[in-house]
Amino acid sequence: MARRRQEGMTDRETEIMRILWSRDEATVEDVRVGLEGNLADSTVRTLLSIMETKGYVRSRLEGRVRVYRSVLGREQAQSSA
Repeated sequence: MARRRQEGMTDRETEIMRILWSRDEATVEDVRVGLEGNLADSTVRTLLSIMETKGYVRSRLEGRVRVYRSVLGREQAQSSA
């Protein structure tokens, strides 16, 4: 059964945003290390890809590594929550 689309950010997305806000930019590995729990790289990549689709983050390639940065400021995220 498909999940129902959630309004606003999920708890995990909020956690990722906090990491991006504190670092300005981060790779998948940076985010994975900063998250609670032992998530696989592919899971973190999927979460960041979803967040990019939602317009929360942007990414760019730096060589073979994708670097992510927040599009939303803390205030914007809190007001949309």
